[in-house]
Amino acid sequence: MSASREKKQRQGSAAASNKAEAARQQASSARRKTIQYTVIGVVAAVLVAALLIWNSGFFQNRAAAVDVSGTSYTVAEVSYFYHNTSAYQNTIYYAQYLGNYDTTASPRDQVYTTDSETGETTTYHDYFLQAAMDDLVTITSLYDAAVKDGYTDADVKDDVAEGIKSFKASASSYGYSYRQFLAANYGSAVTPAVYERVLTRTMLASRYLNDHADSLEYSDEACQTYYQEHADELDTYAYSYLYFTPEAVPTKDADGNDITMTDEEKTAAEEKNLAEAREKAEAAKKALESGSRDAAALIEEYGLTSADAEASAVGSSLSSTYKEWLTDAARKAGDVTLIENGTSGYYVVAFRDRYLDQTVSVNVRHILVRAEISEGASAPTEEQLTAARTEAEDILARWKAGEATEASFAALADELSDDGRDESGALATPGGLYEKVIPGSFVTPFNDWLFNDGDRSPGDTGIIDVSTGQRYSGYHVAYFVGENAGDYAWRYGVRDTLTDEEVQSWMEGLAEGY
Repeated sequence: MSASREKKQRQGSAAASNKAEAARQQASSARRKTIQYTVIGVVAAVLVAALLIWNSGFFQNRAAAVDVSGTSYTVAEVSYFYHNTSAYQNTIYYAQYLGNYDTTASPRDQVYTTDSETGETTTYHDYFLQAAMDDLVTITSLYDAAVKDGYTDADVKDDVAEGIKSFKASASSYGYSYRQFLAANYGSAVTPAVYERVLTRTMLASRYLNDHADSLEYSDEACQTYYQEHADELDTYAYSYLYFTPEAVPTKDADGNDITMTDEEKTAAEEKNLAEAREKAEAAKKALESGSRDAAALIEEYGLTSADAEASAVGSSLSSTYKEWLTDAARKAGDVTLIENGTSGYYVVAFRDRYLDQTVSVNVRHILVRAEISEGASAPTEEQLTAARTEAEDILARWKAGEATEASFAALADELSDDGRDESGALATPGGLYEKVIPGSFVTPFNDWLFNDGDRSPGDTGIIDVSTGQRYSGYHVAYFVGENAGDYAWRYGVRDTLTDEEVQSWMEGLAEGY
């Protein structure tokens, strides 16, 4: 895949949620944790009011606070980075679930970690501030390198404008002005001028980083070498598993009265139930080994809710409980084992196959038909979904009544698709074409149509229902263009990994000495 094509696709509309390359870029970027890439319309993941409560007095817009190798950052700019780090954002977001952080108290008064040897504590304020310093070094080194290579702030002028527009829209939706929303999310010292200045620097740094990543290419030989060294993680494993858990010790009798028991009695009851779970697991293991019953029959026989007769996963995503056993090079079809999972229960795992998934990438065109959503509603009505379905069917019928060629489908996509468009109104992906799509790039219904619903042939068409459980509601009118022979899906993951490793090393080199 050429770097120029990847760059063109990435610069398309953010609304094109099914763009395969954008999905791959997003997955790859998520692993580059040193810098935040998504800077357009960043909004804190907590109620705005909660962020207004804290005012430590540190962040006041008076003077320069930090110097990064000659680049001076004001207190207000540091405030922006402080509140925008993943450390801060994640802590605030997960506080409501984990209960380890009080959003109504100052981070200066809350302990993040304590050194077991010295007893010295690190507060959340220290943690957030250090994360901000790390981001400042990364962004400054990238920005400086970009300018040295001829990049200018004008290169991201349009992106910055779009980011400001998106942020203002979010502010309005919460009932805040632009300035108020900035203060709520990043601290009272952060004004529109401060935000726009740091947004420009961050976006230019991100543009430079992504352009460098796009320029990296890896040969098939390099991918094969990496595969040989990491086959356990890249291979796909077909297996069955049954999970037997002990029954909970009852706390009430049949009449709803509390059951009183000593700690010893409760422990004895728990051990008895665990032993019974093991007996069932051992019996199931013997049945699988003898072939008297298959996994599906055993799941039904025991009424197991945590089980899968036809599980399949790449090595990197296997459960750590049985990963070592499944990835053993000596494993062969028909092998069965019983694995103890502490006091939680017992796994019975049967190995079926191990292979490298040779699914090839495909090209597809589509026309998106979004269902209308009434103002103030969160989802379309049944009538609105029916109207969208009828529109999708009419589009497909119109295509079939015409030339019924790929070119005519592309023309209809340019004319009718509700997918993302640029400022001129042109479809962000001309002709609705997505190239080199691999499994997992699209939403589940679209992915299944491409890869799981039988063999597709060039020219196949269909209407794909994405009316529920997706980011939007509606339908895709799809046209299958064909496969890309030899362009195996597994190599994309390898290339992403190699790119991430090289980019990380490159970034560390840029930041050395800063």
